This record gives sequence, structure tokens and C-alpha cells, in this order.
Amino acid sequence: IKIALLSCPSLYQTVSSIADDVKIFEFDERFSKYKDFVKYDFNLGDEEEYLKEFSKTFDLIIIDPPFLSEDCLRKSFKIVDRIRKSSDSLIILNTGSIQRELASALGLKETNYHPQHKNNLANEFSSFANFDLDKYLL
Repeated sequence: IKIALLSCPSLYQTVSSIADDVKIFEFDERFSKYKDFVKYDFNLGDEEEYLKEFSKTFDLIIIDPPFLSEDCLRKSFKIVDRIRKSSDSLIILNTGSIQRELASALGLKETNYHPQHKNNLANEFSSFANFDLDKYLL
């Protein structure tokens, strides 16, 4: 299984400790210390050639867009659509609950999991997926 982590570097160490093929897509170059680092900028999502070398590659994509805006999520999802192996690829989106309607329009359903941030951000966060994530969570 090939896994892509988009803008969620805090998951890298955990996920890479249990999976062999993980790429971390991140804007912040501090994470370039990881061998699986790929420089990532959601703003380039409209560019058809952006990340084309990863086209139709990933079985599982976990994404935590850096901004709570429709523009950020839509551009990020253009990249998700580009790099997912197939329509059966699993997608997990962690974002502000305010994005609920757009997540639904993108084919994702809200799960019972609500991500917590160590910095106690003011926004309520939710997790959305295109599969039954709840059956895998305790």
C-alpha cells in the first residue's frame, strides 16, 4: 500500500513506522530531513503538470489542508485526484468542521473521529473519509 501524507507532517513518524511506502508532501522544508519528503504547495493544484510524477500512485491519502478556506481545499483536492491510484483509493481529510459542506460535495462523509491539536486551536475539527473509517477506530 502506498500512502501520501499531504500537509500533515505530525503523522509521518507514526505512519512510516508501520508502513513501508510513505511520502510526506509538505511546504515546510524543515521536514526535508525525512527521506520521503516531497516539497508541496497546494497553490499549484490548478497546474496540470504539478506532481505529475506521482500521478495515479497512492492507495491511501491523508490530508490536513493548511488553511480553512474553500480555495485551499479545492486546490488540494485537485492534487488528491491527480495522485490517487484509482477511484477506490482511500482518502481521509482532517479539517475544520466549517468545511463540512464542501467535504460532502467532494464525496467525503463525516466520521466520528474529531482530531485534536496540541495547540488547542479555537476551531472545531472533524475528520471526513470516502470509506467507513469509523469501523477502524476504537
